[in-house]
Formats: sequence, C-alpha cells, structure tokens
Amino acid sequence: MSDPRDTFDPLIRKAFQSEGLKSYYLKFRGGNEKGEGYIGDIVFVDVFATKLDGAETVYSLVLKTGGKNKSMRQIVRLGFEREIYIYSKVIPAFWQLQEEYGMVKFASIPRCYLTILTDSQETLLLQDIKSVGFQLYDRKTVMNLDHIKLVLKVLGQWHALSFGLQTKHRLEFSRLTSKWKCPAEEIFVKSHVGKWMNLAQKHLLSVLEESGESELLLKYKQKTDNHMATSIVKDILYMEKEHVVITHGDCWNNNLMFKYENTSEASPTDLCILDFQISTLSSPVIDLSYFIYAVSSTDQLEHFDSLLQIYHQSLSHYLRQMDCDPQNIFSFTDLLDHWSKYSAYGAMINPLIVCDNLVDKDNAASYANINEVYESIIESVDKKHSELFSSRLIAVARHFTKDV
Repeated sequence: MSDPRDTFDPLIRKAFQSEGLKSYYLKFRGGNEKGEGYIGDIVFVDVFATKLDGAETVYSLVLKTGGKNKSMRQIVRLGFEREIYIYSKVIPAFWQLQEEYGMVKFASIPRCYLTILTDSQETLLLQDIKSVGFQLYDRKTVMNLDHIKLVLKVLGQWHALSFGLQTKHRLEFSRLTSKWKCPAEEIFVKSHVGKWMNLAQKHLLSVLEESGESELLLKYKQKTDNHMATSIVKDILYMEKEHVVITHGDCWNNNLMFKYENTSEASPTDLCILDFQISTLSSPVIDLSYFIYAVSSTDQLEHFDSLLQIYHQSLSHYLRQMDCDPQNIFSFTDLLDHWSKYSAYGAMINPLIVCDNLVDKDNAASYANINEVYESIIESVDKKHSELFSSRLIAVARHFTKDV
C-alpha cells in the first residue's frame, strides 16, 4: 500500500505555497464511514506546520477525491465537477459582487484551499470545520425550530446572491451557468438512487393504506397524478425559467453543520453548508422543499407560514444590501406561487431522505453498493423505527396535499 503522505505532500505544497511554511508533518484521522452518504472518498488530516518566522500552526483539513468506483464513475465525475466549479468560480463571483456593495462575504461554507480537476483526477482540499466547533445535528431526530430558522436564513442569503448577480451582472451570471448539466437528474432520476426513491414512494403509499389514511392516500394520488417520484422530480428540475437561482441541491442533515456558544445544543449560533455536488439552476423551492420536508414532522410544519417568512425576510435583506428591490425580483407572492408549483420536488424525495436519516449504520448503503441493498434498507428502517418512520412520512404527505 502506498504511503498516504505521497498523495498529500504535493497537495500541501501547492495549497499552502503562499503561507510561508518552513516544515510540516501530517497526522491522519481516518476517512468517511459507511452510511455517511459521500460520493467519492474522504480523508481527514491535520497539518502541523512551522512557518518561516518560527510560528507554529495546525491546519485541519478534509481531502475529497473522486475515488475509483467504476459503477458510479459518471455520477462522481459530474458531482465533483459541479462542486469544484462552485468553489472556484461561483463563490468568487458572489464575493466580488458583495465587495462591490460593501457587504461582508458569505461565510457559511468551509474554506477551500485547493481544487484540482483533470481527466483522471477530482480533488478538493477543504477546511475541516469540526476543528472549529461545528457538528452535525442528530439525523434520526427532527430538527427544532431554531436550527430550521437558521438554515432558512442562510439559504435566503445564498439564493439572494444568485438573484443579485443576475440583476447587476446578467451576462456574467449567464456565463457562469450556461451549458450546465444537471447532477440532480443524474442522481435522483437516472441512477440507483432513483430506484430507491420510487421504492420509498411505494412504501409511503403502503403506509397510508395500512394506517387507515384512505382520504390522504386519495389526495396524494390526485396531487401526483399517480406519477412515479422520479418522473415528477425530473419535470420540476427544468420547469422554472424566470426566477432561478444556483441551488445547493442536497440540503439535508448530512450537509449541515452547526456551532453553539455553550454546551446547550438547542439554539445554534452559526451554520456551515457542505457538499455542493448536486447544485443546479432552478427554483429556490428546490432547496426549500427538500430541506423543510427532510427535517420536519407535524410540529415543525405547523410553523410553515412563519418559516417561509423568515426565509424571505433574509433573502430580502440581502437583496437590499445589493441595491435590489425584492418585490420586483422575487416577492413573497412569487415564493408562494413557486411553492405551489414546485414543492412536490421535496415531497417526492422525502421518503428516501427520511429512510436514509433513520437507517442504522450497520444497515446503511454506500453509493458503491446501493443497487444491491435499497430494498433491505427500507425494510430495516420500517422494522426498527416503524412508528417514527410512518409518522414523518404521513406528516409531510398531509402538508403536501393540504390544498387538494
């Protein structure tokens, strides 16, 4: 087996060439574990460095690479291309726009030290934000309102940057997003994940029938016109042409890390968004419906109206800082209209996401073997967490169909 230092040394030298490092040594801390949902390979490493002026410092890093799984090669490549593009092109364009208007840079992302994209290599070297106190929310529990509100505020800021760039520098935005492929379609529609999504939708229908929710089942079938989840997701991805943003695309527990000021984890003070591999150009509701439905149950959805208000207030505040009029660009009425048209996106993905949230690590699938085990994943979750699984699916289905 090759020495991992042989891989890291050239990356460290390239990433930190402006930092004035005299010497350093590496301490590896493992990689991604089963059930964490990463596409590609992850390695965690600390760089203990001495600078030319004698100062000592530690860089805690995450190395993301495309890996060698041949069955997922096309998806891995597309996902890494998108994330590298977000870090190397989109975020700098957003920051330049903010600098133009005297704004503080959008900072709810890990620092990116290095990206490499060649015919045979996909690499990102990122800050390990765990080292500065960020942590994941327990994916098996619904999020409390303080966490949900913070995520919606940050999504409002992220989406506002797209609207702002379109308004102030339309040609640049068009250049950034022209000829984009859609990773979400490749993953959620064309890959093994799409099969899992359709099976999870089928399980939802069984839950509604077995729970005596015959009226809700009828409403759900009417709302979806009996279409498969993958068909609905594919259609929605391309429907909106006017009010579009660069979405995050995969906004659920595994890609959100929170920071707290004290030992209480009830109310976060900061948020960091990870993994832009499914980012695409579409309605803001792609992110909103995905996130809200992924982390909510009945209690959270009772606050739905106020949650949308919080998102739109954040979006509007950011737009005004760029001398943009929210009412003309994306009003609250526009948001409600988009929710009516496109929230099926999050509703269709929800059974899969809830299943993935509740599955135990021992029964979880990696993207490498998902084609073999997705049926057993649903069975294992239903067996061990039947009541919780069913209640969350029913809550989202009820909210999704409330206007039927």
